[in-house]
Amino acid sequence: MPIYWSMMAATALFAFLSLSDNKLRYKQNVANKTRFSYAFLTFAYIAFFCSLRDYVKDTATYIDSFYATPDNWSQIPQYIAEQNTGKFFYVIQALFKNLISDNHYFWLTFLCVISLGCLLRVYYKRSENFPFTAFLFVASATFTWLINGTRQFLVVCILFAFSDWLLEGKKVKYAILAYALSFIHNAAIFMIPVCLFISVKKLWDKRLFLFVVLTIIGTIFSENVFDVLNDALDKDYSAGLAADTGSNVLRLLVALVPVIIIAVERKIVEDEADDAIILAANMSVVNACFYLASTFTSGILVGRMPIFFSVYNLYLLPWLIKHCFKWDKYKIVTMLCIGFYTFYFYYQMEVAWKGLEYVSEILNIHYY
Repeated sequence: MPIYWSMMAATALFAFLSLSDNKLRYKQNVANKTRFSYAFLTFAYIAFFCSLRDYVKDTATYIDSFYATPDNWSQIPQYIAEQNTGKFFYVIQALFKNLISDNHYFWLTFLCVISLGCLLRVYYKRSENFPFTAFLFVASATFTWLINGTRQFLVVCILFAFSDWLLEGKKVKYAILAYALSFIHNAAIFMIPVCLFISVKKLWDKRLFLFVVLTIIGTIFSENVFDVLNDALDKDYSAGLAADTGSNVLRLLVALVPVIIIAVERKIVEDEADDAIILAANMSVVNACFYLASTFTSGILVGRMPIFFSVYNLYLLPWLIKHCFKWDKYKIVTMLCIGFYTFYFYYQMEVAWKGLEYVSEILNIHYY
């Protein structure tokens, strides 16, 4: 746990330095935007510890799989054929091991850097308050996908990085990408119908309402519907962290925060939001739908689907707080949000997950 709390501390430190630098540049009539160096250092600190881990949740499975990959090129086709799902992931793994490095730390670093690189690209571009977004990334425990469910999160981050295609109306290209990524993790295939429902021009339109209705119907008949979904998804360990807390109401409440703000201040959002915010606002509804379904059912989907949509909330929420509240209320709401998410981080890590372990042999760190 001290490692994860240090991520919170590092995020706060770089946020303070960034905001102080912004004030100085504002006085000098320079654009008031977080320097990329601060954004990079924030994510680099997280990447450092997430890359150099051992035996944290399903990490051992990834390490064992990496070392089980043949060193002999002639044996690789047979090895790939033996994998039931995610065959392209194992192709990449085999190429990496045989062409780049046979050290699992380099492999985990490779996966981590791609995922965080995709997130950094989008958040730095779209977030009006990057330090706040970085804080939410840690405090919401989204970063834990880097150490558990790595393969699915890789797919999530790549699709997120190419969300510009949705903004540009290139839904066919996005659907093709989702299909291709399904050969890394099967869950990506479900983003194809979702992208058809999602609008980037209209806030909460009729198609999204239809999706909500279908989610409610799916919840009512959850035993049959979720069994089908679970069979279709990869049977990996991506739901491991959420297995004990999938039906936790607190997760649903967190997911509902941006939806509630939009519902109350819908006129402001419609008048001031650009396409990227409209997309995120619609994604937040889909995110809440899946958490609603999982709260009143077995919770299976908590470890699988919501992450595809919750990543949008991390740049949506700072925008909503800034634009939907006047300056005096803005500061209060921001402080309340920081306090609530800090409590959520504590609850999730210490209570729900009973203290998430961190083990790194190369760093000689052992927290159980």
